[in-house]
Amino acid sequence: MNLPRFLLTLAIAAMLCGCPEEQPLETVADPVPQPAPEVPSEPPEQAAEPAAPVDEAPAADELLVTAEELQAQLDDTELRILDVRSEEAYAESHIPGAVRVDLNDWKSLALSEGGLQDADAWAGRVGELGINAGTPVIVYADNPTNATRIWWTLEYLGVNDVRVLNGGWAAWQQADAPVSNEPLVPTPTEFEPEFQEERLAAKEDVQKVIETPGGAIALLDARSEGEYTGTSGPGARKGHIPGFARLEWTNFVDEQGRFKSPDKIREIVGDRPAGEGAITYCQTGGRASLNAFALELAGYGPVQNYYCGWSEWSAADDVPVKTPAEDAAGGSENESE
Repeated sequence: MNLPRFLLTLAIAAMLCGCPEEQPLETVADPVPQPAPEVPSEPPEQAAEPAAPVDEAPAADELLVTAEELQAQLDDTELRILDVRSEEAYAESHIPGAVRVDLNDWKSLALSEGGLQDADAWAGRVGELGINAGTPVIVYADNPTNATRIWWTLEYLGVNDVRVLNGGWAAWQQADAPVSNEPLVPTPTEFEPEFQEERLAAKEDVQKVIETPGGAIALLDARSEGEYTGTSGPGARKGHIPGFARLEWTNFVDEQGRFKSPDKIREIVGDRPAGEGAITYCQTGGRASLNAFALELAGYGPVQNYYCGWSEWSAADDVPVKTPAEDAAGGSENESE
């Protein structure tokens, strides 16, 4: 799919993205998410007409794998399985052949100043897992936002074949699949990141988009209703980025943390993805990664993740913030700056 023209012109700006190191990390949600009903919220100010899925949309089995399918691949020596759970959980039992990823370390690096452009650091992180650009990878966790955060990061770094175990660790246990408590130390590779800038949005990109009337792009906020309305949640200021409609990540998974079907996701999204692209954000990139994954699963994308998200935007004094109450009162976008 051809990317929107503005994405190409803003690629250089995206390379400057990096959150200050002191920004808080996103709180990990409960392992079993409770789906929230879709809540009417502010329509995207940039919406044009609905976009059809891309002509060559990835099939569901190219992004998702079931526990049964993964069991059949356990003897594949080329496959790298990544466990994104805690060190204690991994030590107790894990999928045979899985290598543990330190989620907090990866989040800290990505959110540090210039972290998403630190080629040397990412070469070390990914290379020590025995992964190169052509390695097939399957990621699992006990929370779907953790798995999709690693999925998004690897895709952004240029790893070509990354999939997610649908339902995560719970699905593996429910399938009565084999487990191991033997840690795996892979042979390191010489990984060279090739940053896929079309997957990343910087603060400057978002500013230009919301200042461009009639832009053909969907703007989606993956956070909770309280965070969106400014009644709860972290951040130096409360509310949301003007022009972004709330489409919470929990809409895309069921009670077991399994992704809904592509058809159901398209039904949930409705006419929100306008034109040829979308930007999604949350607090620090995790929930937005899940939204990006779901949209691509349904045939939209690639979707830009404003990874630094609300932790960066709310702390900046040169960007506007809105709340629905201000919208209803006819307030200016700049009243909450």
